[in-house]
Amino acid sequence: MTPKQLHTVAMELYVKALELREEQRTSDAWRELMQQALDKEMESIALLRNHSAEQVEPTLTILLRSAATIALECGVFDEARRAAVEGLYRSVSYSGSKGYYYELFGLLDRVEFDWHLSTIGVELDRTDIQMSLASGLVVSPGLV
Repeated sequence: MTPKQLHTVAMELYVKALELREEQRTSDAWRELMQQALDKEMESIALLRNHSAEQVEPTLTILLRSAATIALECGVFDEARRAAVEGLYRSVSYSGSKGYYYELFGLLDRVEFDWHLSTIGVELDRTDIQMSLASGLVVSPGLV
C-alpha cells in the first residue's frame, strides 16, 4: 500500500473508533480500532521517512501530526510525544509553515497535560472542566 492509502485506512479506523467510543462508553472495544489506526499511520510514516525532505514535506509533517493525535487518543503518550516532537522539528527545518508548528506545539502541550493527569490518576471526560483558583496571574492549559 502507498502512504496515502495507509493514511486513508488509518483515518477510517480512527473515525470508527471515535464513533464506537461515543456509542459504547463502557466498552474498550474502540481502543483496538484506535491502535490499528495508529499502526497504519506509523506504517505510512515509515514509508516516507527515508526520502529527502523535498520529496516528502509537508506530507510527512502532517502524517506525524496525525500519528501524534491518534497516539494521544490511545493513551500512548511516549509515541504521541515522539511523533509531535519529530513533527515540530520537521515543521521548523523543512516545511516552512508556522501553521504546522503551532498545531504541533499545541498538540505536544496537550500530550504533556494528559500524561500528567494520567500520572496522578485523573481522567477527564471530554465534557469535564477542571477549575483551579490561585492568587495572581496563573494560566495553564485545561485549567480555568
